[in-house]
Amino acid sequence: MSNVRVVLVACGVLALSSACGGSSQTPSTPAAPVVASASESTVVAAPGAVVADGSTTAIVTVTLRSAAGAPASGKTVTLSSSRGASDVISAASGLSDGSGVVSFAVRSTAAGSSTYTAVDTTDLVAVAANASVTFTPGGVIGAQSTVAASPASVVADGAIASTITVTLRDAHDNPVPGKTVGLSSSRGATDAISAPSGPSDASGVVTFTVTSTTAGTASLTAQDFTDGVA
Repeated sequence: MSNVRVVLVACGVLALSSACGGSSQTPSTPAAPVVASASESTVVAAPGAVVADGSTTAIVTVTLRSAAGAPASGKTVTLSSSRGASDVISAASGLSDGSGVVSFAVRSTAAGSSTYTAVDTTDLVAVAANASVTFTPGGVIGAQSTVAASPASVVADGAIASTITVTLRDAHDNPVPGKTVGLSSSRGATDAISAPSGPSDASGVVTFTVTSTTAGTASLTAQDFTDGVA
C-alpha cells in the first residue's frame, strides 16, 4: 500500500495563507501623529495696525506645520503679548484645524507696539516666528487734553515769556502725535503768542511762548486744528 502525506496548515487571524483560501495580509500600523516644527510654523497678524480703543481687533493666525510642511492638527495653542496685560487676547478659536490653523483676536486701550508669540502646548513647541500689531491712539478728546503755563506769572515787559505746553490725549489717555495746534488769548492782540513748536510730538506735546507789555491776566486756550477739537 502506498503512503499518503497530509500537510496541515494553521490558519491564524493575523496571517491568512493561500492554503486557507485567502491572500497574505499584514495588520495596518496607525499613522504617527504630526508634530509641529518651531521653524516651519508661522504667526501672522492682520491688520498690522489698529486703533487702541479697546474694541477694534486684529486677528493673529497661528499655522502649525511639521518639518516636512504637513499641517499639525488637533493641537492646543496659546498666545502671549510682549506687553502682558496691556493687551486683551481672546480665547483660541479651538484646537488647530485640518490646516493646522488656530486664530486669536487681540485688542488694547494702550497705544504702542506688541509682539505676539505662540506655543503649541500639546507638544511643547514654541513657534520661532512672531507677529507684531501697532495700536494707534484714537482721536483727540478735549476733556482729556491739557494746557499748562510755566511760569504762571511773568513781568509784562514784552521780553520775559511764559511757556505754554499743550498735551493732546485720546479717550484712554494715550498721547496723540502729528496734530496741528493753535493757541489764542482771551486778551487778543494784547499778548504776543509765538508760532507752535511744530505738530504734536510722540508725547502729544506742542509748546508756545507768550509775552505781553500789558499787565493783567490772560486766559489761553488751545485748539487741535487737524481734527477741529478745542
